[in-house]
Amino acid sequence: MQLFFGLIGINEIFNQESPIISGIEGVFGVVVFLIFLSILTEFIPKNMLEGYIEKRVENSKSALKINVISVLTIILSILMISNNTAAMSLISKFIGKLFKNKTQIEKANIFDGLSCAVPSLLPYNTAFMLMVSLAFGTGCLPENFSALSIVKFSINGMLLLVAYIFIALYTKKKKLKES
Repeated sequence: MQLFFGLIGINEIFNQESPIISGIEGVFGVVVFLIFLSILTEFIPKNMLEGYIEKRVENSKSALKINVISVLTIILSILMISNNTAAMSLISKFIGKLFKNKTQIEKANIFDGLSCAVPSLLPYNTAFMLMVSLAFGTGCLPENFSALSIVKFSINGMLLLVAYIFIALYTKKKKLKES
């Protein structure tokens, strides 16, 4: 489009500092990360976690119990991996089998909400460390800042976690349909 509107010349497109080359270089790290993440997910036995969760969901008649197992599965996967993108990639294969009395859209929203809330509470998560470092870099932190002061910066994540756990565990008073 820039060529069409005359903002850039044809010789600028094919040189080493062209916007095309800059764009490719900008996403190269993300592409490598996704390739390694895909390789990692293939090493995990598919029946290990998926089979365990499937058995629990199929054998239980209580929607609340299934929803608790589902919430704990999501939270524990994020705690173990410490990266919500990687955790979502690993367990997204069977997230549709989790939760009872929830539509696919509700399941996806709960999964996304929990995967955004949990990392905000992990001090070893990169998103959490970035938040604290940005606050420090901009001068927002007081002189008497300590590890206990971090709780003030996590209130949003705590409230988000409580809200999504409530949404996930809330079930309508209707009979479970056999699928």
